[in-house]
Amino acid sequence: MGVETFGPVGVLIIGFFWNKWAEGKTWEESLSLGLWIAGAVLVLVLFVKSFAVQGWREAVWVRLPKRIWGLRLTTPEDRQKLMKNGYDDHAQEIELQRSRVGWPSWFVKATQWPGSFWLYNNGAPVRNVRIEADPEYFNIGKLSAWPNETFDAIGRQFEGAVTEKGLEEGVTFTVTWIDSTGAPQLGKTTAPPDRLIHPSS
Repeated sequence: MGVETFGPVGVLIIGFFWNKWAEGKTWEESLSLGLWIAGAVLVLVLFVKSFAVQGWREAVWVRLPKRIWGLRLTTPEDRQKLMKNGYDDHAQEIELQRSRVGWPSWFVKATQWPGSFWLYNNGAPVRNVRIEADPEYFNIGKLSAWPNETFDAIGRQFEGAVTEKGLEEGVTFTVTWIDSTGAPQLGKTTAPPDRLIHPSS
């Protein structure tokens, strides 16, 4: 008997029992039994179909138990390990992307003139460069961005002033740019205190 025959058979079963039950019963009682039988037949049809149809059989009896069992066996330590593996995979993907498009290498040092600093790029040329810093450590001046310019190893001067805290602890600068694929990127470079002191000071 194929799975497709359970539809007509189910209708006959429901009709038979409903008629037997309906004799001398109220409409509400007959309807209640009919719905109960219909639900039982539907469950039976789905159960048989889960064995007969290959896609259903794999989903119900293979993939679903594996997923439930896997969830039951997942401990907080396992979840942390899975998250760490995901982060590691993402980091490797980022490094691979950087190696393909070329990655800049930033370097900041003070010039001989007070209020002026050098930003060097010792890596891949990029464009639309902007440099920023935490005002608690370094106050950036007006000249701190180079839109529509290719930034290479020649370097650029930018304006700013180091605070007392910056001279004690150094300054971490945030640099943004557009890479060779046209994607915006962000990086950081830290200058120790000795590189932020002007020779003429």
